[in-house]
Amino acid sequence: MDVSEIWRMAADIPEEWYEFDSDGLSRLVEKLYKRRAIIRDLITAFRTSCRNPFPNWTASPQVAAA
Repeated sequence: MDVSEIWRMAADIPEEWYEFDSDGLSRLVEKLYKRRAIIRDLITAFRTSCRNPFPNWTASPQVAAA
């Protein structure tokens, strides 16, 4: 997902929801864009944590993303 896609989604958020703080929304979009690269690692770390959040998730060969 590129930053323009995130902005398209953010544009649909009613301004009242972020209290008309367009700078705050901008920071949020940029932070989400920067974090996109580590999402897979965060999910994997949580999956393999002692909390066992996904008990039916079994290991399988990784498939390269297109």
